[in-house]
Amino acid sequence: MQNSKDKTGTVHQPEDSKVKILSKEEEILIKIIKKIGEERREEIEKRITQLIGENPRLTRLGALYLIGEELGVFEASRAEEYVVPLGKLVGGLNNVNVVCRVLGTRGPLKSGSTEYAYMRLGDNTGVVSAIVWSEPLRKMADMNILVGDVLFIKEAYTKEGVDGKTELHLGKNAIIKKIEDADIQPLEAFFKEELPTEKRGFELDVKAKIIGLSDEFAIDLKRETTTLREALLLMGKRILGMTAWREHVNLLKSLMPGQIVLISGAKYVKRSLSITPKTCIVPIDATTDLSLPELKITILDIVGSKDSDNIYIIACSDYVLFAKHPNLELGKSYLVKKYELIYEDRKWLLVPFELSEKLDADVQNLQTTYTLRELSEDLSYVCVEGRVGIKTPLATQKSKSGEEIETLNFWLSDGERNIYSRVFGKNAAVLNNIPEGSKVRLKWIKVRKTRFGSLEVILDDVSKVERLKED
Repeated sequence: MQNSKDKTGTVHQPEDSKVKILSKEEEILIKIIKKIGEERREEIEKRITQLIGENPRLTRLGALYLIGEELGVFEASRAEEYVVPLGKLVGGLNNVNVVCRVLGTRGPLKSGSTEYAYMRLGDNTGVVSAIVWSEPLRKMADMNILVGDVLFIKEAYTKEGVDGKTELHLGKNAIIKKIEDADIQPLEAFFKEELPTEKRGFELDVKAKIIGLSDEFAIDLKRETTTLREALLLMGKRILGMTAWREHVNLLKSLMPGQIVLISGAKYVKRSLSITPKTCIVPIDATTDLSLPELKITILDIVGSKDSDNIYIIACSDYVLFAKHPNLELGKSYLVKKYELIYEDRKWLLVPFELSEKLDADVQNLQTTYTLRELSEDLSYVCVEGRVGIKTPLATQKSKSGEEIETLNFWLSDGERNIYSRVFGKNAAVLNNIPEGSKVRLKWIKVRKTRFGSLEVILDDVSKVERLKED
């Protein structure tokens, strides 16, 4: 029986065909074994394990690509031009040729009268950010370069960026060609579904499902009105916030909760993703199922009420947010099957529509209580203990909404560290009635860095103050 073609030219095999369709991993492994011999298969498996151990973000497919590159399995079809692997680029190179897949594009942007665009590029050895200038920028628009395309770029040059990382620059002499190159790993293989364990503040490329998306809102920042939009993402089993500032808000305009997106060139800072001028966000498929995944939540505390509902502070994995519900049991976990996530008063509020029966508490990865020495500027809604030091008198000030609220400042000490603390709202009166030297537990506080670089503790109406008994 012969294969048939549909209207798109796609070849379909008959149902009773015995031909096995090889995965990309199997194809590359077969090429490697053919090159070095079957007797070295175990050696290849050990090398795969070693590479993944050195870089936990690397997939098995990516490791096979790297081994193939090391062994020269992928013969260069452009022998007349030397192609530099992205992972080997350093600053200060001229006339650089690369073959790469486009992971993201952003632009054109303007700096004065100069137009430019960013691209995020990847091959089997690494990922780099590229800046496209002048004539190549116009050619890029004419070629309709899309995320996922494979490019052959000639006569580029490299520089070291302000963050110390190598950048690829496409100046007036650069040449860009779209090509077919099956030896570069698929687009989605570059995007990770788990956060790396390395230091924060670096660029990364992630795959995530949008579970919450706020409306645009404005805040006053340094005497300037600034537009923001917040998103809540699910990566694997973890929840992560993402903030879009100013012109970056446009990246979220066409997105919807339930979509799976590829986010390139974002930065991981303060336990959230931060969108930069290099960031690109692309839905995998706008027509995919937009249903939201089930969430497992643990109830930590009641922090208020609204209408006939209680407001709870809850944990989902290691992310802390709020929930609105008439009757949830403290310390218990629930499986939330249907819900809506609303962003209001600068907080994410989960509104459950369908809950499962109560489960045993599950907050293995969540740390809620910290010593003063452990505090860092990226912490919100955590608990600390210490002694009340010198306090300022109770005072009032106007909030941004024009409402008068009570305030009080004091020093918090645990014998090893002193931290300046600021109280707003109802808790100011509570602290005013607690004598200096008393031991207290402060629950659901925020930690922020001042303009002088020191940390301070913030207590608002969500926070709780408990005076501890001493023997």
